[in-house]
Amino acid sequence: MAMTSSVRMRMGARVTPVARYGAAMMELPVNPANEVDSREALVAHILDLRADLLDRSDEWEIPTLEQYLEALAAWIESSPNWYRNFGQEMPIDDDWTFLARALSAAKVYV
Repeated sequence: MAMTSSVRMRMGARVTPVARYGAAMMELPVNPANEVDSREALVAHILDLRADLLDRSDEWEIPTLEQYLEALAAWIESSPNWYRNFGQEMPIDDDWTFLARALSAAKVYV
């Protein structure tokens, strides 16, 4: 799936290769997700994603919930590679259980 350049830029995928330790590494993309450091910031980020979908759904490469969840699972599965590509350590203190509970609870939460 190819993303449009405007979606790539909004999602923070616009990157520039930089040399590091003799290998080409990419700069960490500018992305609001990088600033999430609290529950409140995560809520705001999710609401921003929702607003972006409502305002620009035609620019989203993944427009349906089914496709979005599949892409989310694929990204999480390959996230160690994403971190490695940007010369970052995979966070070890993330609470995967919290995220899983939140995703499951949203099915019935009104």
